Amino acid sequence: MARLILLLMIKSNLQVASSNVRGIGRKDKAKAMKGCLCGGLRGMQVVALQELKVNSGVLRSGLSRLRGGIYLTQGAQWVEDIKEVSHLRSRNISDHVPIYADIQRDKAEKQKMEGSLETEVTKRRELLTEDSTEQEQEILIELEQRLTAQQLNDAKAWGLRCNERWLSVDDAPSHESLEVLEGEDGVEITDPDEILECIHSFYQGLYGLYIKEVVSDEAARAQEEVVGLISKSLLPEDSMKISAMPQKDEIERVVFSMKSNKAPGHDGVTIDTVRACWDLVG
Repeated sequence: MARLILLLMIKSNLQVASSNVRGIGRKDKAKAMKGCLCGGLRGMQVVALQELKVNSGVLRSGLSRLRGGIYLTQGAQWVEDIKEVSHLRSRNISDHVPIYADIQRDKAEKQKMEGSLETEVTKRRELLTEDSTEQEQEILIELEQRLTAQQLNDAKAWGLRCNERWLSVDDAPSHESLEVLEGEDGVEITDPDEILECIHSFYQGLYGLYIKEVVSDEAARAQEEVVGLISKSLLPEDSMKISAMPQKDEIERVVFSMKSNKAPGHDGVTIDTVRACWDLVG
């Protein structure tokens, strides 16, 4: 499948626009790209770099070949040139975004490992009748337990990959509906309307401005004092700070505090690459 790089960064006279590049997280490729940007391309208004595993005949004559599968177009012409190769992209997201690469790899492994097991469970369920032996029922139960264990391991693995800890407290996505809920008094609730009301009450209490029951009058006064200091609306200066464009030092702090193998944008450019080119794009 074709690999496309389209870079547009705003730095002096150089504008580079989005990227989708095979292995861009590798340090040697990041270094090579930085050298390419420094070595003679900075004077151009717009640069489009593309890495395509296709015959160069599909490209317009307006595209100049730099080296290997990397091409260059200049000025407003890049809009037309990109149209010639945009159909080669299968999706708007790079398939080298770390989380997406993991999904693709795990999908293949899952089909190999779980496919036969899931099929076996389905077949045995269909064949199970009242006349089935106890041994056949035990085999089905064992297979179902193995399949469930694999699915739970998948959920835990994704929780670790995306650094989300809410999965570990049973707040994972599920196809099952919520049928029973334990209230604050320990009583099980089964009525759907009562379950909904219980959930609403919980989150209203969690995020709402109210005074919880306390053990002493002194603690109650302290809570009232703290709540009284909280404004119901933002002050004008705070509102301006929130809506203002982030400063360069703020962006730099965020970039250099992120994990190096993360790709925060949909284009697949990793933080390692951004740091390597920071003196150009920062």
